[in-house]
Amino acid sequence: MSPPAISIVMPVFNAGGTIAEAIESCLGQTWSSFELIVMLDGCTDASGQIARSFDDSRIRVLEREHRGVTESAAEAISCLLYTSPSPRDRG
Repeated sequence: MSPPAISIVMPVFNAGGTIAEAIESCLGQTWSSFELIVMLDGCTDASGQIARSFDDSRIRVLEREHRGVTESAAEAISCLLYTSPSPRDRG
């Protein structure tokens, strides 16, 4: 399996009312080579249950205690399946 061409990071805090629509929007894109990392940031609502209800191998749902959107996004980025070299690393 080749690495995904695009990585989507979705930090989530108590977004039970909108998370399904957000995930469906990602799944509905014409480009199919992507990974979606849903980072549950200490959710106390149904966000996790909703995110896990999607049966798609491109979606990974991760959980952590609540620390805010910036730290959640940074942690999700550290979990990407593939990262391309930065322009500085290309020599």
